[in-house]
Amino acid sequence: MDRSMKKYLFLFLLLVAICWLCNLVYYFFFQSNQLTLAHIMTWESFVFALLATGAIYFVNRGKK
Repeated sequence: MDRSMKKYLFLFLLLVAICWLCNLVYYFFFQSNQLTLAHIMTWESFVFALLATGAIYFVNRGKK
């Protein structure tokens, strides 16, 4: 794995962690009945992070 791919893998994992952290903050501050701890680590965080990382990758690839 080259250095640029490691950068995008780190970015992907960082975005997933940010999504989970935001969901945790929402859960603990608002105690929503519709959101349980089981819903926090959902696939939506992975999809959002994958789309955001892919968009950044393609934008940066076009600059080269």
